[in-house]
Amino acid sequence: MRNTIVYLIGFPGVGKYSAAKELLKLQPNFRIVDNHLINNLIFTLIEKDDTSPIPEDVRTNILKIWDIVFDTLTNIADANHNFVLTNVLLESKKRDHEFYHKVRNMAEQRQALFVPIRLLCQNNELERRIVNPERKERHKLTNLERARDIIENDSLLNIAHPNLLNLETTGMTSIQVAQKVMNYVQGIQGK
Repeated sequence: MRNTIVYLIGFPGVGKYSAAKELLKLQPNFRIVDNHLINNLIFTLIEKDDTSPIPEDVRTNILKIWDIVFDTLTNIADANHNFVLTNVLLESKKRDHEFYHKVRNMAEQRQALFVPIRLLCQNNELERRIVNPERKERHKLTNLERARDIIENDSLLNIAHPNLLNLETTGMTSIQVAQKVMNYVQGIQGK
């Protein structure tokens, strides 16, 4: 496998980063570009709390870093490497639609196989995962009220792509999720 972009999209707590780490174990030439790898460069510099929305100027600076990441993936990164990106992308957010298209365009410019995957999970399971103390260490959302607001009042970004996989992960381990993703990607490559 080479030059593949797997894009894991899901609500907070669904296990995007955990699945990405397991994908790396299954396919060592994957590189993880987790949204918190980028976001935390800025979050560690400010007093980000878990109840307030992220200020717009903070989002602007985070997007500048993402632009550098996209440029690096497009113009510098080895075409033999695969990348797994992670994000929460919501249907109601115009900037999330734009961000998805930036990722898709980056994959097209790399002439990479692009595989967007929407990770789905039942609300009660998401709520159980949200409060895991390990999430706070990575500046992830742990505020249950805020998470409920997102989960109950929004939906994941609707995507129209021939390689899209909607994967229900409730009750699955991150190892099982990664294996299903890997099997799906290999099935696309075998076509």
